Amino acid sequence: DSPLPTPDPAEQAADWIERAWALSDDGDAASAAQLLADGSAALPEREELRYHRALLLALGAGDYAAAREAVNDLLHRNPAHADGLYLSGDIHLSQGRFDDARHDWERLAALVPDYPELDGRLGLLLARDLPDAGAEALHHLERAAEREPTPGVLMAQAELLADTFGRRGKATKVLRRLTELNPDYAPAHYRLATLLLADDQPAAARNAYRTAVALHPAYGTAVNNRAFLGGEAPPGTAPAAPPPARSSDSDVLAALRANIGELEQRLLDQERAAAAPPPRPGHDRVVLISGATSGIGRATARRLAADGYRLLLLGRRSDRLEALREELRRAHGTESWLLELDVRERAAVAETLGELPPRWAAIDVLINNAGKAKGFDPIHAGSLDHWDEMIDVNLRGLLYLTRAVSPGMVERGRGTIINVASTAGKEVYPNGNVYCATKHAVDALTHAMRLDLVHHGIRVGQICPAHVEETEFARVRFDGDRERARIYDDFQPLRAPDVAEAIHFMISQPPHVNVLDMVLQGTQQASSTVVDRSGRHFDYLAAEEE
Repeated sequence: DSPLPTPDPAEQAADWIERAWALSDDGDAASAAQLLADGSAALPEREELRYHRALLLALGAGDYAAAREAVNDLLHRNPAHADGLYLSGDIHLSQGRFDDARHDWERLAALVPDYPELDGRLGLLLARDLPDAGAEALHHLERAAEREPTPGVLMAQAELLADTFGRRGKATKVLRRLTELNPDYAPAHYRLATLLLADDQPAAARNAYRTAVALHPAYGTAVNNRAFLGGEAPPGTAPAAPPPARSSDSDVLAALRANIGELEQRLLDQERAAAAPPPRPGHDRVVLISGATSGIGRATARRLAADGYRLLLLGRRSDRLEALREELRRAHGTESWLLELDVRERAAVAETLGELPPRWAAIDVLINNAGKAKGFDPIHAGSLDHWDEMIDVNLRGLLYLTRAVSPGMVERGRGTIINVASTAGKEVYPNGNVYCATKHAVDALTHAMRLDLVHHGIRVGQICPAHVEETEFARVRFDGDRERARIYDDFQPLRAPDVAEAIHFMISQPPHVNVLDMVLQGTQQASSTVVDRSGRHFDYLAAEEE
């Protein structure tokens, strides 16, 4: 008869947090985030639930937009939440919003001056991304160097002292400390060599340079050999080219300084290449796919993810977008940015695409896939609402997206636009009136867009599939009537992955090749109205198993 003990809120919150991260580690970030959201609703006073939800969305799901909303909610309730301010700055930094990151971290520094790693992170941010904040950057880097003398902190401190404040002597001391703490850190030995040479200490500069080359031979360039060794190549490197006429010391130092960034980038590239597998074909390209939540759009996302493309996934159903992003992340490690958007909303399309972070804004490929058919009635009985919906999605949506994306392509002098049309844009059929008209318009627009953009290095093409299963086309056309939508039972049409493979072919061509128009039909289909409906003759599942 005793009452059940009331769970301790702190213990309950800790249990939910532990379970959420276990779910995330198992690949179910969506359920993990929902668990923490439910926990926050049940225990609104437990701030740790809100914080861990924001952290999980950022780290576990990679959904920085949702993480931003979650951390903003936390900071609205408690503006002095230290971990929340640190995470907020991190999210801003990941999206290239350096001033916002600085604002959050400076607030945190005022509240908790000794917050772990804060001085180093803030100092590096100010030094690298906000060059006008040199004095503040140096202050934070010096504080970090006292407690956390990492190579990145000490190197940034030395660079600021030497380049911004002209304090080469102090920069040299910092670099000597760095080489003592990290004797195998080649960039520090090389930078020390350039400062010693500038201070007229050639013997010490030569020794530091030899150490840098011994640690990493890429530093042994002809320019460096002439500057530090008078043309003599250090052991293990190729001989330098004959020295030209003697240049002034200032010319030599200027050439060395100009080489530092290039050399460090080359070293970084070499280290990454040695540690990583060869890049996939699409690793440096961004593709926007409209209508990505089902059918051809979803299949295309899966096909391109396998090649390493970074994907902007656009659709109206957020739950499906989230599920697709998680699927692609787990299967291929794909980076995705979700655009929960209705292409019919002109202002929303322009605003959303105009606010993309820099690393997502340079769209290489636009796939105008969003489209639909509504109704199957003769012209005198058609639904005006159906007509408006088809015109709005199939035409206006395509135009709004193209208008938002194509100026950036023109500015960069490259890009590819693929319009997903239909064989209904090549021929008409009974009761297909307005749908056929919209797809004929897409055909005309594709040709016109190519004429407008040909002088800007932009490829424009279209793909025109006939009947395609594994989509929601028929079910949408018949307003969810599953019986009427069973139009593929007696023949084998195309599948969504077939069309996706063709789209992949179109965008994978060399830059000088533009696939203008690709028409696809199943073998059992000869036209929109001539179909061999004598049974499904092609068992593709069995063929794939073989």
